[in-house]
Amino acid sequence: DHVAVLARHRYGVLAIDARGHGRSGGEAMDLGWFGALDVDAAVSFLERQPEVDAAGIGALGLSMGGVEALTAAASDPRIRAVISEGAGVGTFTDASSRGPAGWLSLPYFWVRHVAADLMSAAETPIALKEAMARIAPRPVLLISGKGGAETDLNRRYQAVAPASSELWELPDTSHSHAIWTHPEEWARRVLGFLDGALLPSNEETAG
Repeated sequence: DHVAVLARHRYGVLAIDARGHGRSGGEAMDLGWFGALDVDAAVSFLERQPEVDAAGIGALGLSMGGVEALTAAASDPRIRAVISEGAGVGTFTDASSRGPAGWLSLPYFWVRHVAADLMSAAETPIALKEAMARIAPRPVLLISGKGGAETDLNRRYQAVAPASSELWELPDTSHSHAIWTHPEEWARRVLGFLDGALLPSNEETAG
C-alpha cells in the first residue's frame, strides 16, 4: 500500500527486504544492525540507474525499517530525506534515553543487546538521537502510533533536530499502521514532505 501511494504520485520506488527477510538472502538480524549497510547498497544501486536523479533519493522505513533508514542516513549524505514510522529502540542507548520512564525495561534491553552483540557479526549502530543530529539539516518526518514508549522515544528523537524534523503523532493507531487508519492524511503528509524535500523545483525556488 505504501509503494502504491508513492507510485501513483510518480515516485520511483525501490522496495527492499532486509537481509534474511522476504526474498533477500543472508543472515537475518532482527534488531536492524545491518540496516545501514543494506540501505547504503540500495542507494548505490539507485545511483547507477539512468532514470534516477541522484539528488532526489529519500528513504522510508517502518518499524525496524524506520530505525534502519535513520541510521543509514546518518552516515550517507546521498539520502536527502527520511520518513521513519514506528521507530523504537535500536540500541541500549536508545532505551536508556527515556530516563525514569524506561527504567523498568532496561534489564530486558541490556540482555537483548549484549546477546545480539555476542551472537551477531553486526556492529552495534549509533543511537538514534545521535543519528538525528548527524542527519540534520536534512529533513526527517517521524510518525508515531499507539502512544507510550514509541511516542516518548520519537519526541526525544525529534527534539534533537527540531528545525529540520517533524513528528506526526497518532495515539489511536497501532504500530506502523498509519496508512490504514488514516490513509488520506498519510498520503497528504508523506507526499507533501517528499515533494518539499526532494523535488528539484523546490530547490530552485528556495535558491
